[in-house]
Amino acid sequence: MIDSAQHKGGFYPSIYEETLCAGYDRQAASILGRLLSNTTPAYECLNDNSGGLDVSLMHPLSRGTVHITSVDPFVKPSVDPRWLVNPFDFDVMLTAMQFNQRILDTTSLRQLMPSYQRIPANASRDELADILRRNVGTEFHYAGTAAMMPFQLGGVVDPDLVVYGTKNLRVVDTSIFPIIPGAHLQAVAYAVAEKAADLIRGINVADEQRALDNEIVNDQYLDWLEQSIMGLENRTETTST
Repeated sequence: MIDSAQHKGGFYPSIYEETLCAGYDRQAASILGRLLSNTTPAYECLNDNSGGLDVSLMHPLSRGTVHITSVDPFVKPSVDPRWLVNPFDFDVMLTAMQFNQRILDTTSLRQLMPSYQRIPANASRDELADILRRNVGTEFHYAGTAAMMPFQLGGVVDPDLVVYGTKNLRVVDTSIFPIIPGAHLQAVAYAVAEKAADLIRGINVADEQRALDNEIVNDQYLDWLEQSIMGLENRTETTST
């Protein structure tokens, strides 16, 4: 499956221009390379808290689009998720559904008398494909609409979270991920916020932690700390006035 996906092209949205295509190709190569490892999950089997077994795609290759429809920020944007446009995603989901069937066929679970209201027991691959096309949806892990990537690869923000072409406009949310994390987004969203706070305050966390790790609490470190605090106070005073 992976070898086939590497030679099928990008299945780009029609609005993609050269830089977005180049950025997507870089993302796809990274995803497919990591999926060759047996430590990188391709899909998740999860209980929906009501006894149902769902499957979720962890590293999709399909890409959707989001566009504003008005100058009014409260008007909903136009969203086209383009779910499973890339055949690789479709094949992975079918494989996940078949694995789910095997789980339900185990002796332990059969004793619980699982119900097959939406998917017939022993459904064929064609039947599963039809069910998948009609029922695919989102897990609400929205990400990737303002990727942190080089501008020439279609990126929107730089490593300091600043939007290219602006001086002091930052994006601080899960939209900066060029590749959707193969996990729930809460923890990584917190990490982005913590990093953004340090960037906005002008604190070099690496230097601060290195000093603490090495117990370098000398005059040089104290001078650096004082300058950092004074700089923060000056920026705060300037902002408040």
